[in-house]
Amino acid sequence: MLKLATFTVSVTCFVSFALAIRWFFQKPGGVSWRMKVIMVSGSLSASAQCSAIIWLDSATVGPWLAGMSCFLISFYLFWWTVAASRAVPLNIAFTLTKPEYLLDRGPYARIRHPLYTSYLIYWMAGVLVTGWWPLIATVIVMGALYYSATRWEEREFLCSPLSAEYVAYMRRTGLFWPRCAKQGRARETKQLYERSA
Repeated sequence: MLKLATFTVSVTCFVSFALAIRWFFQKPGGVSWRMKVIMVSGSLSASAQCSAIIWLDSATVGPWLAGMSCFLISFYLFWWTVAASRAVPLNIAFTLTKPEYLLDRGPYARIRHPLYTSYLIYWMAGVLVTGWWPLIATVIVMGALYYSATRWEEREFLCSPLSAEYVAYMRRTGLFWPRCAKQGRARETKQLYERSA
């Protein structure tokens, strides 16, 4: 019964993510090869997670409950973010078009990339519910891909007419997690992006 509940919640989250790629995100210029890498890696990682849920015994009660809570947090954050951005649909990752607006409501008021946060929590949930530590590889691989996408997106903002507004936004928000204390790294981050552009 626990396996069925765990499997169902995991699949429901992942299907939500997959449907968003098809129906929610705009794709000006199509889907780039970088985004295709994320899609393939995500599908393989989800397959590994679901296989572990089916074939392995669940983790002990504490980690399993923590993992199930993470699945629910991931699902809630994902749909909250979709609802907050419904009026101004987002471009799919690695899009070449310059940003025309800065979304800073809903979860975006505290986190610059709440969708990636939702995805990361999902991958961490898989490790917790199964207790199978090799799944940490999915967290690392997918986290690296999401970080690459955030650098791309932030470079686009910092090289656009919204640059000054985005630097101020960076000062008050965290990349993947809410900012707990005021940190003055936004200017240094902007310089890093300008050097790497």
